[in-house]
This record gives sequence, structure tokens and C-alpha cells, in this order.
Amino acid sequence: MTRSGPSAPAPSRTKAAADPDVGDAPLPEPRRGLKPRKKLFAALLVLLALWVGLLVVMYVTTVYPIRHGEKGALSPAAPESPEE
Repeated sequence: MTRSGPSAPAPSRTKAAADPDVGDAPLPEPRRGLKPRKKLFAALLVLLALWVGLLVVMYVTTVYPIRHGEKGALSPAAPESPEE
């Protein structure tokens, strides 16, 4: 691998800078960005809130009782030994 000195600018750049007639084409119109859609934002926000609410409800009904020692339908209970 050899090191080269500072690279020279590309020939097209130097010619365009030296010749002002090259860039006479009109610039294209700038495109407008996305417009805000308030109804879509509100709908997605409500959907997100419902999803988070559903996750909280599932946590409270399944994991919370097990971690805090409450007896529930899903809590791991010790198997009952038959009394003889």
C-alpha cells in the first residue's frame, strides 16, 4: 500500500467552477414534506394507549399475584399430598 499525496479535485468540478455557462439549468422545485395528520396521530396514540393498558392488565392478572404471594388460579401451588 502506498500513500499518495493530496488528491486533485475531480475534473468535472473544476470545469463547472471555471465555466459559468455549464450550470444554467433551472433548479427543480423543492418538494413539500409530509403534512401533519392529526386524526392519524390521535388514532395511533389511542391504539398505543390500549396496547399498553392491555399489557398492564395481563401483568396484573398473571405475574403480579405470583410475585407477591397471593393465591390465585395461576399461582404455583404446592401439590396436595393425599392423606392416608
